[in-house]
Amino acid sequence: MLAEIISNQIPKYSNGNIKKLLFHQK
Repeated sequence: MLAEIISNQIPKYSNGNIKKLLFHQK
């Protein structure tokens, strides 16, 4: 169950990081 929760949270976390990286690059 933990693996499923983590895998479900990863997309949200990585998407947030990508947005932050793009924002800082600009």
